[in-house]
Amino acid sequence: MSAPPGTDRITPDEIERRIRGLLPDKENSIGPVPKDALPAVAVVGIVVVAAVLGVAYLMGRRKGRRKSTFVEITRL
Repeated sequence: MSAPPGTDRITPDEIERRIRGLLPDKENSIGPVPKDALPAVAVVGIVVVAAVLGVAYLMGRRKGRRKSTFVEITRL
């Protein structure tokens, strides 16, 4: 992408044209998310976060049990 010969300056119109070429067209874009879908997305997000935290908790418990020493004291 080199500038045409004889033009050293980039104009604002050229920048706008190139940015518009990168952005998707309005006709091909996905419309706004329906408001009915937002609670479902929130519930799915909460479930995913809870699952990740649950797995991290269980893995931490397992690692703690493996590293901790068990001392048994008996009375004579």
